[in-house]
Amino acid sequence: MTNSQLDRLINLEFHKRRNWLSQPVGYYKDKRWYPSKNEKQKCCNNINTLSLKTHCRTKRHIKNLLKQNRLTEIEDEIEHLYELDYPTKHLTTIALLTQEAIEITETL
Repeated sequence: MTNSQLDRLINLEFHKRRNWLSQPVGYYKDKRWYPSKNEKQKCCNNINTLSLKTHCRTKRHIKNLLKQNRLTEIEDEIEHLYELDYPTKHLTTIALLTQEAIEITETL
């Protein structure tokens, strides 16, 4: 996935959440909303619990969320490639995925 493709996904999800077409994933406890384990990002740590659901609709949060999701996908893809009978055939793909992961990590 290229950076421009990821940026498009970020913009699309931001638009959907801003217009209430998509919701952050979470739950209510004691009349307060909390993000799910997967929804919660580092950027959520210092946010007042009363503002968390609003924060999870921000572009900053969505960017962190989708980049983290992509990193998880890359890890899974690399793990799968190493499990194949001849992982050396896939070293170029592994290298490209690793480079993508590095680029994403640098922007988190």
